[in-house]
Amino acid sequence: MSGGVDSSVAAFLLKEAGYDVIGVTFQTFCVHMMGPEELKLSLSDTTNCSTLKNIHDAQEIAEILKIKHVVVKLKKEFDNTVIKKFVNEYLNGRTPNPCIECNYFIKWRNMLKMAEELQADFVSTGHYAELRYDETAKRYILYKATHDAKDQSYVLWRLTQNELSKTILPLGKYSKGEIREIALSNNLPVASKPDSLEICFIPDNDYGNYLNKREPQLMEKIGKGDILFKGKVIGKHKGYPYYTIGQRRGLGVPLKVPVYVKNIIPEKNIIEIGEKHDVENTIVYATDLNIQKYESIEPGFKGVAKVRYKDMGTEAVVEEYDKEFIKLKLKEPKNAIAPGQSLVLYEGNDVVLGGVITRSEQ
Repeated sequence: MSGGVDSSVAAFLLKEAGYDVIGVTFQTFCVHMMGPEELKLSLSDTTNCSTLKNIHDAQEIAEILKIKHVVVKLKKEFDNTVIKKFVNEYLNGRTPNPCIECNYFIKWRNMLKMAEELQADFVSTGHYAELRYDETAKRYILYKATHDAKDQSYVLWRLTQNELSKTILPLGKYSKGEIREIALSNNLPVASKPDSLEICFIPDNDYGNYLNKREPQLMEKIGKGDILFKGKVIGKHKGYPYYTIGQRRGLGVPLKVPVYVKNIIPEKNIIEIGEKHDVENTIVYATDLNIQKYESIEPGFKGVAKVRYKDMGTEAVVEEYDKEFIKLKLKEPKNAIAPGQSLVLYEGNDVVLGGVITRSEQ
């Protein structure tokens, strides 16, 4: 329970369905390590699921629902997994996806550990996605929420069969408006609470500033580097970690055509830029795979690929596949496929597999 409307209504729906519900909130920071301004923000901010305000809201909802509530401190684990990887990915010229890492390595792993300790049969969250069990295949299948606008199946691709078998997702059939209406009609005080930010530990959404605070000496050491356009140096950038594939703004180069970051070379501190067609690719590679729907797939398998959360999806065919590697051919060119982001392959509404993008090409 994050203290938001989604997880609050999920807890309400589970209780209405007859489950004995225990609310769990993960605290991913330490209050005693905060300065005065940070503490002040934590007492009022609702954009971060681990602020004191949101923890208080989760406790209040648990009291209203008359369910047990537990707060679990995971500062060290969150730092060592989500934040450390987030920083390292940017320092390696990649674009991380911390919410996906948090869902799997922080939320599900720790929820399942707690479920065992509390003798609970299932874990649940306020994600908008659905689950079913295929009797023929003997597998649990994750699939898209009924309302595409809020579907979050993309961020759950890391969940294994074991984790899916112990998961309940109550919100998959509802729209966001319906969830708020349920909260309002049942006097839950979070009914109109705004959604949390995507990156909870960077409330101002300035990841460059965050990297500076986290690794000031390293960022200073990296310093400025060359910007290349068609193989020629045309300017200087402020340091490669400040840039992502597909970025257009803030390049500061005097060209008459729109240009975008097409490649980041961290070992040389070089940014390569190009025109729009230069950042449109049809081949995408991914590794660190987790296959959900099937035991395995073969080259020639056709599906729809998403390369970022808000991606509408593109028809694709598998050209190469093994348990650790996949190569996809997209039917239409896709703009700004960023290494470090997640590739998720669907068959209809079902999640087939997901992985971490390593590179793409035309």
